[in-house]
Amino acid sequence: MSSLASIAIRATLLASVLNIIAAKNALDISRFNTPYTGNLTNTTFPLPIGTVGCGHTGNPPEVYLQECTEPINPKAPANLVGYWRDTVTGEIRNRVEMCGDRWTLVSPQVVHDFLACTGVYGDGLGLYDYNGPMIDESFLCSPLSSFFCKFETNEIGEKCVNLFTYNDTQVASRCVTEDGANMTIYYGQVGPLIYEKVAAKDEPNCMVCVGGEFDGAISFGPGEILPCPISQRDWRICDGFNSNTMSGSAIIVGIPLVFFGGSLLTFLALL
Repeated sequence: MSSLASIAIRATLLASVLNIIAAKNALDISRFNTPYTGNLTNTTFPLPIGTVGCGHTGNPPEVYLQECTEPINPKAPANLVGYWRDTVTGEIRNRVEMCGDRWTLVSPQVVHDFLACTGVYGDGLGLYDYNGPMIDESFLCSPLSSFFCKFETNEIGEKCVNLFTYNDTQVASRCVTEDGANMTIYYGQVGPLIYEKVAAKDEPNCMVCVGGEFDGAISFGPGEILPCPISQRDWRICDGFNSNTMSGSAIIVGIPLVFFGGSLLTFLALL
């Protein structure tokens, strides 16, 4: 064997070992929670009743589970991964990430991280976070009741993520077509709500303040704080923006989300 061939083999083996060392399963990654930016030093969930200061400060991180190398559970609706647009309003308000049994939902307000969709209440792997619409209105840190998820297949063969409460009552469902083009959402008795997958070329890369005192302010990531209320923020494609000078142009890919106060849809809209 030539010395060059020997070196190549050793390099390949070293790369394989490094990949094994770097590999992470879904549960090797700590839980993500909606950020809190207030003055409390103890930020363990749940925060005291009446606490204000929850919610994304700017554009949420582009990826949460980038370190996860575990294959998505074959029973899971893997086609849910990506951004989704409401076919009625045209708004983009959700992004889904998955790894193993883990299901993570991102919105302009929150990150709802289900560590594993086991279908079991009380195993510590369900959702422990805050109500998105309450953050949207006032940045109020209002804890959600415990929810857990389960991967199931509906009567027409679509793979779904179904959400349940502590008494095993199903409260929400997200099912995706086999080709991954469309998603159907039910919130209790509300639905079906039809969403379409956002093409990669149309995925937003920034968040912009629309209307109000801070119209046009831009954030490309959590470190760039938006001064406007979350209700005035839109996910968009930003082309040529300079976040310091606010110069450039934007292509609108979403419109403001409207909540219906007091309804189950409001309570679960960002689950």
